[in-house]
Parts: sequence; structure tokens; C-alpha cells
Amino acid sequence: MKTSEQLKLENIMENCYGTEHYYKNIMIPFVYTDGVKTFVENAGGGAFWFLTECMAYTVKAKEFMGITLRVKDGKGIIFVDDKEKKKIPYTDCPDGDWEFFYEPESKVLMWRGEY
Repeated sequence: MKTSEQLKLENIMENCYGTEHYYKNIMIPFVYTDGVKTFVENAGGGAFWFLTECMAYTVKAKEFMGITLRVKDGKGIIFVDDKEKKKIPYTDCPDGDWEFFYEPESKVLMWRGEY
């Protein structure tokens, strides 16, 4: 059964398709879309740490990749192209599979609905 937090975030993310803006953070070497910004601002009090985690996998990327944050009971696992990469021992991000894509040529991290 889905929690109210999960349903709320899913509802918010359903409205993220396409993007109008790209965002840059001096600490990360890629830009991110409206959908990614919406996710990190609304996922459990802020999930900007997720951008830092993505940096570890995108910095040397040569090919388009999928990045998934799978959250269950306050713990997370990051998958890159369906391969487990890192366990997150604690997160207040709502349960669910939160899927993103990275395009290395333009160095853009996007929410699944924006691809």
C-alpha cells in the first residue's frame, strides 16, 4: 500500500514532462531539468544529495544511461542501467522507483517524463 507521501510525490511528478529550464549547480558537472529540480525539492524535505550521487556515475559517462533511485522503508538503492551501484542506508524520500535519464553529449540529467 502506498503512503500519502508517495502518492503526493507521484502526483507532483506526473506533471513533469518536457522542460522549460535547465539548472546548473557549481558543485556538479551537468545541468538538470525542471523535473529533476521538482523531484529534489519535494522528495522528503529535499533530496539534493541525489544530484551529488548522480555525479559519481555521470562524470565519465559515454552513453545514454538510466538512473533509478529505489526507496523502500527509509532505505534506498541507486541503480544505473539496472545494475545496483550504491545502497543508501537512510533517506526520507518516499517509497518508490524514481527513474531518471542522463544524456552525456549534452550533459543533462532528466526525469523519465522529460525524455
